[in-house]
Amino acid sequence: MRTLIVWLVGIAALAGGYQVAGRLQRWDDATLFVDCGGDKPCVYSGVVKVQPLTGDYEVQTKDAGTVVVPKSKWQGMSWKAGGIGWQSGLALFLGLGIFGLVTVGDAVSRLQRSEVK
Repeated sequence: MRTLIVWLVGIAALAGGYQVAGRLQRWDDATLFVDCGGDKPCVYSGVVKVQPLTGDYEVQTKDAGTVVVPKSKWQGMSWKAGGIGWQSGLALFLGLGIFGLVTVGDAVSRLQRSEVK
């Protein structure tokens, strides 16, 4: 039972790290396509971020200022290829590190207990 709990905690940390990393990502030169209720989508270009708590998209445009797009209205996005920001990378590595500490730590403690007997 303990091993199952350890693995569930580890997988939750790993999934949490990936979720947070995605929410911290920022695209500097992106185009966001949004459902505006018509036949054609609305298009916003500029810096796109995801709001960490709500998951809505925030676009900083040159023309309209900052526009918040609900994630339910999101249709697609295009951006110039590039790496991830340091915040996203840190979240990824923290999730992976916690997963490793929990699972390897449990394995090492079980190994030590089995050698003592």
